[in-house]
Amino acid sequence: MAARFFAPHTSTAEALAARLLAAARVYAFPGHPFEVTWYAELAHLIHQRGGLDSAGARRHNTVILASGDRRTG
Repeated sequence: MAARFFAPHTSTAEALAARLLAAARVYAFPGHPFEVTWYAELAHLIHQRGGLDSAGARRHNTVILASGDRRTG
């Protein structure tokens, strides 16, 4: 799972969309509508802006992974 979060930079909007969708499916809420179109549009907007900040994403995702499971019960 960590490989999804620390994958190398993507060079195309389509590759970024695929990566974003794969990561989003990991943390999507069960039973909640998953808006594939919204994630694809978001990925294209991010790509147009110059892509993800790799260092920032790495810091953010390191904290998420280190925080452990927050589910109750």
